[in-house]
Amino acid sequence: LKENALIDTFDAILQAADSITIGDLVDDQQLFSEGTGLIALIADANNDGIGDVFMQDFEDSLIARGQNLTISGANLRLGNINTSPFVLGDGGSVELLATGDAILNSVITASEAAGGRGGDVTIRSGGTISVPSGVNTSSRGSSGNILITSQNDLFTGDITTSSFSVLPSDN
Repeated sequence: LKENALIDTFDAILQAADSITIGDLVDDQQLFSEGTGLIALIADANNDGIGDVFMQDFEDSLIARGQNLTISGANLRLGNINTSPFVLGDGGSVELLATGDAILNSVITASEAAGGRGGDVTIRSGGTISVPSGVNTSSRGSSGNILITSQNDLFTGDITTSSFSVLPSDN
């Protein structure tokens, strides 16, 4: 992936028969432009059980503000995933699918915009799921749904799904 790639309102699908590796990012983030499209990283597209999505630095972030993000493969080893909008709008949904293990640092789809919605998060694994820094789908409108399904062990940090609003003052 090229850093700071521009994807706006159209879909971008990166598919590989085997693995997809995201090298150590110099500025610690792969930033896609804010939009409403779908970004998909699909490893093991031939379904032979060989093909991981691997981020070399567990502290690096994939940031796709407002966009939906799908990542699938035999195993996932990811850093931080963030689909929160920059200012206005809804958080994008995140779908992480692994036939083996899904190991990642965090997922944030929260929206700070008044009336905004946090994106839904789905993590499914045929093995272990580990998200030590947690999942956050909070918003000022409605929070996103969270579904985590593991066929083995499940380890997470905080899971936050709340909605809140700011009431106007009487002044």
